[in-house]
Amino acid sequence: MLFVLTMVVAACGASTTTEEAADTGDDSGSTTEASTGETGAETGETETDAEPAGEDGPGVTADEVKVGFIVTDLDAVSKALDFEVPDQGDEEAQIQAIADHINATGGIDGRDMVPVVRVFNAIQDTPSNEEELCLGLTEDDNVFAVAMTGQFQENARPCYAERDTLMLDYTLYPLDEVSIGELEPYLWQPGLPSYDDTIAGMADAMVTTEFLDGATLGVVGIDSEQNRRVYDGSLIPTLTELGVEVADTQWIDPTDTSTLQAGQDQAVLSFKGNGVDRVLVLGGSRLAAFMIETGTLQNYTPVYALSSFDNPEFAILNYPDIIDGTVGVSLSPGWDVADDQYPLPANEMEETCLQVLEDAGFTFESRANARTALGFCDAAMLLQAGAAELDGALNAEAWSAVVGGMGDSMQLASPYATSFASGDYFGAGGYHVFAYNPECACMELLGETVEF
Repeated sequence: MLFVLTMVVAACGASTTTEEAADTGDDSGSTTEASTGETGAETGETETDAEPAGEDGPGVTADEVKVGFIVTDLDAVSKALDFEVPDQGDEEAQIQAIADHINATGGIDGRDMVPVVRVFNAIQDTPSNEEELCLGLTEDDNVFAVAMTGQFQENARPCYAERDTLMLDYTLYPLDEVSIGELEPYLWQPGLPSYDDTIAGMADAMVTTEFLDGATLGVVGIDSEQNRRVYDGSLIPTLTELGVEVADTQWIDPTDTSTLQAGQDQAVLSFKGNGVDRVLVLGGSRLAAFMIETGTLQNYTPVYALSSFDNPEFAILNYPDIIDGTVGVSLSPGWDVADDQYPLPANEMEETCLQVLEDAGFTFESRANARTALGFCDAAMLLQAGAAELDGALNAEAWSAVVGGMGDSMQLASPYATSFASGDYFGAGGYHVFAYNPECACMELLGETVEF
């Protein structure tokens, strides 16, 4: 059960580690529209050197710009556990509709955007398969940029950066400012905030909802350099300022399923012994779902604090009786809340993207069904907007410099608020506090958008 759940949670929005899934031996992705061009950097590269300011990036010619789109196929995952995920429709056709709109409105700096779609089987998410996907897009297809979903392995993002490929990452993969800065100027998360800001927002949510009143707080996290950095540099200082103490902290070794399970068992035992009745999870949804399941098997059912990185939708569908009392922060409404909690469309960009898709024959039952299309639309619109301001070569370094100066002038469809800053590489500028409401079996938004 643990192994299969590892695959499911990873596919639906989790942060996985490099050795948790077995390679099936199948191809990691299928190219549905691709063209062959010159290769990027040599495969042995280990450092990221941005292109010279006067040279165009890979996949850029006088007439076109190739942009990769990773479509994550969840069919095998949902069938494995009879788990329902919101139907995203014909994503490849939606991408083409978005590209047609971009090209009809000026293209990418006057060039046609040529979409290169790769379908990635989520249940085969392994380091080798993600590297194969990267090499296919960067060397076989020679794309300038890639809009990413479903990429959870640690080797994926460095692979693209080493080949001068811009990444617009819409995977629920938490990154702090240090981690994303190591791959500048190639890696962007336009619809998400830094994990530092997320955790600061979580601390605020726990206090403002009285989640901690009379409670004993425990923290459990995947043991990684980033998570310890966020814990020491963001969480503890914020909680200290708010007058909150952490009674028990447990770090989980994610090397393989046995160490992962052993760590959870130890965390549950320690939390029970120390009277912990409120738990904050660090590191993404994989651990949140595992802790809920492990705790339930051991008759330990604390109340959890979750964020979008913990994929609350998964918990709502699978553990509705266990998560009563849950609070946290929503970073992107398509992942957390029902449409009656937040207007649809909520802003001009969301309205534009939905209209572009509707004009091409695509309508959506809810925002959750449109969340992937909205992310792809955001990525294409941002590529277009950044390139339009360039006076010279189109490459990741020049494009990033322009977008980093946009501030809050461009609101994207996916986040509650958008704000860019030089050297930041994150786009989400606000969040909503939520609390689980058992009457609607949904996360209920509390108050207005809070700025980071």
